[in-house]
Amino acid sequence: MGILGDTQLPGSEEEEQANKGVYKANLKAALELMKEQKVDLLIHVGDFCEVASDFGYQTYLSVFNEVYSDAASRPVTQYIMGNHDFWTEAATVTRAISKTCLKRI
Repeated sequence: MGILGDTQLPGSEEEEQANKGVYKANLKAALELMKEQKVDLLIHVGDFCEVASDFGYQTYLSVFNEVYSDAASRPVTQYIMGNHDFWTEAATVTRAISKTCLKRI
C-alpha cells in the first residue's frame, strides 16, 4: 500500500513555471517509486493542488497516466479530498474532478 498526500500541485501553468515544475517532478518521483515497489493500493490523502483548479487536477492525472501508462500495472486508487481541495467553490472542485475521472469518496 502506498500513501501519498500534500502534492500541492500548482493551480495554473504560470505557477508551475514559477516553481520550475518541482511539485510535478516530486509527484512523478513518488509514483515511480510506488510502481517500482509494486504498490497495489494507492491512497492519496488530499491536497492534490495548492488551490483546487482544473489545471492542478489535470496535472495529477497526466503524471499518473504517464507513470502508469499500462492500465494493467495501475494500483487500485482511492482519493480523499483535503482542505486545499476545498478552498474554492464546490462547483469548481466537482467540475475539475469530473474531468479527470478521479472519484470522490
